[in-house]
Amino acid sequence: MELVSAVWKPGMRARIPSGEIVEVFEVYEGDWLGEAYFEVHVRDANGAERAWLAYYLTPVEEVR
Repeated sequence: MELVSAVWKPGMRARIPSGEIVEVFEVYEGDWLGEAYFEVHVRDANGAERAWLAYYLTPVEEVR
């Protein structure tokens, strides 16, 4: 699971399943019934905060 935590860092942008682009501000590693999971906390353009499992997010690369 180290690969998942290496992908998500605060300040990164991600696309959620609805297609909206959000900013990552916290990443938590948890354990549920012996299985590791990563919960990624994000903020949308309006400042609303939500939590997603890392599995559902797609990284958004910066275009320069």
